[in-house]
Amino acid sequence: MRRELLPIGTVVLLEEMEKAMMICGFCPTGEVNPGYVYDYSGFPYPEGYAEVDKIYQFDHDRIKSVLAIGYQDAETLVFMNELNNRIDIIKETYSKNFYGKNSAE
Repeated sequence: MRRELLPIGTVVLLEEMEKAMMICGFCPTGEVNPGYVYDYSGFPYPEGYAEVDKIYQFDHDRIKSVLAIGYQDAETLVFMNELNNRIDIIKETYSKNFYGKNSAE
């Protein structure tokens, strides 16, 4: 399922949250849902990175609204196109590798 991911620096409101988030990365994993790859990592906006436990992971479908789009240049557009084309493969591969290793223990 192809999705159009948003660039780094984009500020969004998520469902069930009052605080805005700024996207700071792609394809993070987390302790809450081991073996799962999220679409984004983000920091509370406007504070930014302050504590390691204030880095959030979330998927594109949790975005309620986009408040501001992050910076985009030619390099960003090439990267985002490739990521949009491959994110489902990345997620599936990570999940298979994660669960495959755990099931052998």
